Amino acid sequence: MSLPQSNHYLIDCDRVFNSQSGKTEARRIEVHNGKFQRIDELSQLGSPPPGLEHFDLRGFTLLPLLMDTHVHLYLNPWPLEPESRSAPGTRQRVEEQRAATRRMRQALRAGVGTLRDLGDPLDINLEAVRSSEHSRDLPRILSSGPAVHRNGRYGRILGHAFDDKPSLLRAVNALTEHPQVSVIKLVPTGIINFKKGCVSAAPSMDLDEMRAVVELAHESGKPVAAHCSGEAGLRLAIAAGIDFIEHGYFINRELIEQLAAKQLHWTPTFAPLHIQWKFASQCGWDADTRTTLRKILDDHADSVRYAHSIGVKLLAGSDAGAQGVTHGGGLWLELALLHEAGLSVASCLQIATARASQSLGLQNETGQIAQGFAADFIVVDGPPEAPFSDCSAIRWVARDGKFLSDAPLHDVPIQAALNDPIKIQEDGRDRRDGGFSFASN
Repeated sequence: MSLPQSNHYLIDCDRVFNSQSGKTEARRIEVHNGKFQRIDELSQLGSPPPGLEHFDLRGFTLLPLLMDTHVHLYLNPWPLEPESRSAPGTRQRVEEQRAATRRMRQALRAGVGTLRDLGDPLDINLEAVRSSEHSRDLPRILSSGPAVHRNGRYGRILGHAFDDKPSLLRAVNALTEHPQVSVIKLVPTGIINFKKGCVSAAPSMDLDEMRAVVELAHESGKPVAAHCSGEAGLRLAIAAGIDFIEHGYFINRELIEQLAAKQLHWTPTFAPLHIQWKFASQCGWDADTRTTLRKILDDHADSVRYAHSIGVKLLAGSDAGAQGVTHGGGLWLELALLHEAGLSVASCLQIATARASQSLGLQNETGQIAQGFAADFIVVDGPPEAPFSDCSAIRWVARDGKFLSDAPLHDVPIQAALNDPIKIQEDGRDRRDGGFSFASN
């Protein structure tokens, strides 16, 4: 099947995913100058008009490009083994930038058209924003720039340190004035102690500090996201009105209900812990720790299921760059894990398209196959209601109506991220800067 070569063409598809309703529809879609210009019911139309390129996708499924709301472009997910991993930022800056660009391209090839980077001490994510603005071969990038963490506490891998409230607010004020920063990222808690099965350190920011950051950021029209797990830290972050709770492990029902009441967002990020559990020995964990990891994941799934049932604004973020979580493929893994937690496939796809676009301020640009929106879409095999592990391939990817130059992407596996990441790493033959490539062999 030949791809359209012009900027004006028709698509006929009998399974177009409506990211608002969660249903599929038979549609004829007119694409012109990078946008969906007209959308009609396919059953009411005859043959396409002569002279206009026609792309017949009946038998395939058309989805909007997906959005990953939590990534780290400068982090390399490989190798898994802790003793073999090198500290990020040890190479020359130009090499780090090239590696980040390759990861961006990899994500778009996997059908992920928007990435939100939530923390980078090297500011490579800000350069990525500038690069994406001038290339339809890269996904859209939103960025926090460097995350802000207390000096001497967890967060060095994500951004820059502050010492006290005045220095915290100076750092945040500088970020609010930066044109490439679209969200402020705080690190008010540490990471999970996998052996103990909890966040063992006390929060590193107090309620007054977090409220002051939220007030300052909102005055500039920018939301606030927080790396936050553990009941104590979550209670403070929710009370402060943090817009995006990232991770949220060990949340309880009371706090979930507060999320719903305040209309705050929650990105559960199953993928990185799933990798730590599934490949515990490679990641350096013993059998007892693996059992603890499984319990954490099961409890997290229960919380997410309850949150979804009461209308919490859930988002899909993979934490790509974490061990074994690839850029692009990691989001498919995250969606599969949300599905395993009890959400329908349609709900998962809605969360990664229309919900994400609204939450990220892109609700009039992308995330829907609708008139006037950017012609950002994926063509996949199989019906959209099939479990993610059953989807066989991405066939084509387009951003702003432009198909990737090396499309069609023969048998690009959606389920690649669900398989053994050791094999993916070996097959990808790129241990340096991002692991598995979706390129055909």
